[in-house]
Amino acid sequence: MSNKSDHSEDKKQETKITNEDDVVVDKAEFKWSELYKKEDWWAIWLGAIVLIIGLLIFLPNPPKDLEQKLSEYNAIMEQEAKTAPFKTVAWHQANMEKKALKAKNEPLAKKISSYLSTSKEWEDNPITAFYMSEEQAKTKREAALQKYEEAKQNTQKLLT
Repeated sequence: MSNKSDHSEDKKQETKITNEDDVVVDKAEFKWSELYKKEDWWAIWLGAIVLIIGLLIFLPNPPKDLEQKLSEYNAIMEQEAKTAPFKTVAWHQANMEKKALKAKNEPLAKKISSYLSTSKEWEDNPITAFYMSEEQAKTKREAALQKYEEAKQNTQKLLT
């Protein structure tokens, strides 16, 4: 019986030793050079730059008549809240219009968005994802027009 217990203690001892040899110790050490050398920090810096540029562009240029529209929608919502103990259709419409007042709906934001949107498809030349010649556009337009006319005819057949 003592042999079994001695043997199991030897195994435990061996396991401890092998586990200690396999342990990786990571010492957390910060260096200021990591702020510009590491990819994670670059993502943070680029994100911060995008946010700052967005603030500089959109904070000084709020949507037209923003204050007037907000006060108008708030007045409608207050009036509707007083007239009924529940939220009326007019209240919900004013709330939706109030939420629709966003900088992304402004012409400048739409222009910026068009430049930053995802690139188009390409097969053999990546430049075609960003630039298309007039001839290529004409070819695509004609193919799309043909499909459009076919779909229009099919729709008319279904309706008659």
